[in-house]
Amino acid sequence: MVSDFAKIAGIIGFLGYIPYIFAILKRKTFPNPATWWIWSIIGWAAFVSYFAAGGDETFWLMLSYAIGPSAIAILSLKYGKGGLDKFDICCLIISCVSLLAWIITSNPSIALATNLGIDITGSLPTLRKTYLEPETEDGLSWCVFWVGNTINFLTVLFIDNLTFSTVAYPFYLFILASIMMILISRKWAFRLVSTMAEK
Repeated sequence: MVSDFAKIAGIIGFLGYIPYIFAILKRKTFPNPATWWIWSIIGWAAFVSYFAAGGDETFWLMLSYAIGPSAIAILSLKYGKGGLDKFDICCLIISCVSLLAWIITSNPSIALATNLGIDITGSLPTLRKTYLEPETEDGLSWCVFWVGNTINFLTVLFIDNLTFSTVAYPFYLFILASIMMILISRKWAFRLVSTMAEK
């Protein structure tokens, strides 16, 4: 039962990238290159370390969060907004070092904790952009991401042996999607206020 819900969460999470990609191609959404390249690298590192650390029940969403960001990172080179500053480059370097550290030490828990910190840092450019310009993000996609992350997080809570390795990333992804939904909802609020003002 747990694995079934995990697969559903993974499918939902992956589907969220479809409207996001279409929104990018229609130039309605402008991804931050730094964030998506960091998420791409960390996504693959987290997927490998999460699975190796014993999170095999809910690794489906992690897989979707490796494949999806990779596609968007590539699109961000042409359709993205913003560039790579020293902070972003530093995060990219640290993420690569983290992956190398996991390979050398063979300690997936350490790699997972490190990647989690880098992932949080990598999200800051997009969180800042969304706060300042909520219209540059696709609300439908993040709504789908939120549903997938919520299901995944709730699924983790039903695992018999809860550990930091199995709970950390699902909880973080749930919180991140929730914050993004709050920030993007300001876009709809602005539109509502503008419509009411025109009347």
